[in-house]
Amino acid sequence: MSAHVDERVLEELLAGEAPPHVEEHVAKCALCRRRAADLAREEAILIRMLWRMSCPNSLKLSEWAAGLLAAQEAQQVQRHVTVCPHCREEAALAREMLSFDIQESTLAVAKRKVRRMVATLMGGEAATLPTAFALRGAPSSGRQYQVGPIRVTLDLERESPANYTIFGLILSEAEDIGHFEGMHVRLEQPPDLEVATTQVDDLDTFVFAHVTPGTYMIEIETDEGVVVIENLVVGNGQQ
Repeated sequence: MSAHVDERVLEELLAGEAPPHVEEHVAKCALCRRRAADLAREEAILIRMLWRMSCPNSLKLSEWAAGLLAAQEAQQVQRHVTVCPHCREEAALAREMLSFDIQESTLAVAKRKVRRMVATLMGGEAATLPTAFALRGAPSSGRQYQVGPIRVTLDLERESPANYTIFGLILSEAEDIGHFEGMHVRLEQPPDLEVATTQVDDLDTFVFAHVTPGTYMIEIETDEGVVVIENLVVGNGQQ
């Protein structure tokens, strides 16, 4: 076959209906191969446009993926998704995003359900920390907080006119020294500004350095829950 094939024959070729001699010609003829490739691209675009004209919109696909449609409407979308590769792909993406949102929501609910145990200042004194040097692990004259069997002692050391170091010691009536090692401690400024994090050492103590004057909250993660020390005033004109 020496002459170039016309568009109708190329369409038959793309549909798999052309005779063998047409396939042989196109395989050897660069011009006909290019024309066949262009025609295939045009048909692909046209098919996609025709599919999308009858496709449900993105919102309906998302509602179908989430199981929010009424039974009859859900069946119609189901039938369409079965035969439409474009909507099938979009619905799969919607399910993936929905699954991600559910996981995020579950994590948020779990976080809210963590037991928060607000510690009480023993003696009912003001929450301003005294400025005093405290040896880590040694008895302290600092503020003491109690929640259940857990007692937290806090001391303050002045580094400079604008910076302090907070020393903390955690004890439990039911546990030996070292029980709290590795547990996380957060220093925050209300409502939700995290200032610093640290871990409890093998003597059940923790340290926050370079703390500027202000009102803080300390959260200590323990096996029983999160021990919370609120309204902790650092500085406040102390010398």
